[in-house]
Amino acid sequence: MEGNISLARIGILIIGSILAFLKYNFSQKNKIFLGNSGALFLGYLLICLGIYITKFDHNTAHFPYGIFFILFVFTIPVIDSVRVYTDRILRGKSAFKADKTHIHHHLLQLGLSHKKITLIFVSINVIVLAIQVIFFKNYSVYTILLSFLAFILIFKLIKTINLFLTWKNNIKQMENS
Repeated sequence: MEGNISLARIGILIIGSILAFLKYNFSQKNKIFLGNSGALFLGYLLICLGIYITKFDHNTAHFPYGIFFILFVFTIPVIDSVRVYTDRILRGKSAFKADKTHIHHHLLQLGLSHKKITLIFVSINVIVLAIQVIFFKNYSVYTILLSFLAFILIFKLIKTINLFLTWKNNIKQMENS
């Protein structure tokens, strides 16, 4: 959009590597483990790309491409991380001590596979993209709040379903014993 071919090449390389990674992880036999180093490196590349794009936000149009990119790519991880860190602090625990309270852990407990969870997250990102395209024409802080509230509502629904199913399974186990 800005005519920066170098930036477009980097973006295409990142997209290609992510698609290749997902291709192998969606297969039944071949799996590739990204690991912490790979995830941190990918996050670093994406945030650097987003920051670099924000440098061009007001050159050709009044559309904030950089902020749009950052919100689109990082909506789920940022909101989920903020929610988890806040919850840990409120419980009197270290914000950086690992636990199983991230949204994907709740989805795994509901019996969803990693493949389905990935598809759900991609779908949520596409929905966030659509919301942002609709509301970014008159960009305001309300767009960020709308994304945040939508995520919190979705998470609360998943957590409630998860708690209900756990309670139901506990009742069945008590009845059987």
